[in-house]
Amino acid sequence: MTKVKSDTMVQMPDDYWLSVGLDHRSLGQTITERLRDQILISQLKPGERLIADDLALTFGVSRSMIREALLLLATEGFINIIPRKGTFVTQMSAKQANDLFEVRLLLEGQVASLAAERRTDENLRDLRETADRGLAAALAGNVDQLPALNTRFHNLLADTADNDYLTETLSRLSNIIQWVYSRRIIERSTDSWKEHLRIVDAIEQMDPNAAKAAAHDHITRAWAAYQQPAG
Repeated sequence: MTKVKSDTMVQMPDDYWLSVGLDHRSLGQTITERLRDQILISQLKPGERLIADDLALTFGVSRSMIREALLLLATEGFINIIPRKGTFVTQMSAKQANDLFEVRLLLEGQVASLAAERRTDENLRDLRETADRGLAAALAGNVDQLPALNTRFHNLLADTADNDYLTETLSRLSNIIQWVYSRRIIERSTDSWKEHLRIVDAIEQMDPNAAKAAAHDHITRAWAAYQQPAG
């Protein structure tokens, strides 16, 4: 396992965050988001060790604020804090990944089916606009835009299904789903968004069976790609 290198992030001056008007809470959220994003795009890699002193220096904040950010990331599953050993970016086991994809097949297929039954014109417009933006970003090679667009698409899908319990369950999984998505973001970017558009097409036709089948196909293809060795 490797120690996080100082050149992976731009070091901020000590007073930078105050100069841009961030209070303690907002600053903590910003640092957490920055670290989460760096994990999502593999700037911080699975198994990489995170040193609080180095991160505090990089971000120009106190060690206590870094510890708060790391604790939150640990609750989200992005890092592991191991007593007397250190803090490391999580390495998802094969079983954990398989369990996640099984849950996605069960939940997201049903979400797509309900969305096809219950969608409004506004729902459909938002879904198609997001899927079109995702495909355009993928084709343009703007990979950094894709995780947020992917999360937005699946959140919109859950909202369209109009089932609060399904939405809440998927919301709890959204960060880890986004992380797994990012593992094959380059290889799967264009195909993934074309699959999203097929889900939208079925929802537009208000065909729940076709929507569920399209969602299952999307997740099955994502799972197959995830299992392939990294290139």
